[in-house]
Amino acid sequence: MMTFEEFADTAAQQIRDYLPAEYAASEVTLPRIRKINQSYTGLVVRKSRQQFTPAIRLDLFYQDLLNGSELEDVLQEMGNMIRQISFPSQYGELCEKLFSSDRIASRLFVRICGRKGNEELLGRAPHQTFLDLAVTCHAYLGETDGGKASILISREMLQQWGMTEEQLFGQAFRNSVSLMPAVIRPIRDILEENCLPDADLPPQDIPLYVITRRVWGSAAALFYPGVLEQLSGIAGGSYFILPSSVNECIMVPESIHTDSSSLRKMVREINRNVVENAEILSDNIYHYDRATKELTIVE
Repeated sequence: MMTFEEFADTAAQQIRDYLPAEYAASEVTLPRIRKINQSYTGLVVRKSRQQFTPAIRLDLFYQDLLNGSELEDVLQEMGNMIRQISFPSQYGELCEKLFSSDRIASRLFVRICGRKGNEELLGRAPHQTFLDLAVTCHAYLGETDGGKASILISREMLQQWGMTEEQLFGQAFRNSVSLMPAVIRPIRDILEENCLPDADLPPQDIPLYVITRRVWGSAAALFYPGVLEQLSGIAGGSYFILPSSVNECIMVPESIHTDSSSLRKMVREINRNVVENAEILSDNIYHYDRATKELTIVE
């Protein structure tokens, strides 16, 4: 069985044989793609004069090979995907305009990730730190067949725009609050909508709440202006925050649960056994003190 490196080299050399003639003179590269909580080797097939081209994940196709698929079938499937995911022309046009701050300002929004494991990505991107977390800014590009497309804002972009980090985050937070508002809902309501009728649900008198945001779910909503204080009002005092994923977090009133060690253990077990690596936010839990209005990591 060939190694992953051998598979990547073979794919780069042979992929044009599984593509239409218009790809015959295309450039094939194997970039290392780095995103929040993940990095992987990609394969990019760029036709002449095509500036922006999506990368496909080679590790997913290599797994097919390990599972018994023939190399020819795997390469054919890769060719099919490359033809299907080529950037629509309007995305390329928008990307080419990214170096104009007045055109991109309305598309800025914030996301959140853990600082641990994302040091390299955060090293090239403006970010704001909140304890062991980091908020980054992104530009929304539009819809694709696979979901929503966006791009991380780098320091190089800021230099081209002549924009300060304060201006960047001010605009990104304003857009996010307006277009992707925070949503705070009882966890029981969410479970009732998504579970079978006979599923076990939390008692109605235990006020556990999920914090996310509408449109593009993100735990970044926790740091929208006023949200921490709003949660204190709902909890009737101080509370714990459990980072269930990059997409949402859970508020537990201190009045109903004071054993922080069991909460921390639960979060870490869920991160190891339930949440996908790309979705993990943090192994820590947080405490909001109503008197001091401070959010801290629970040691």
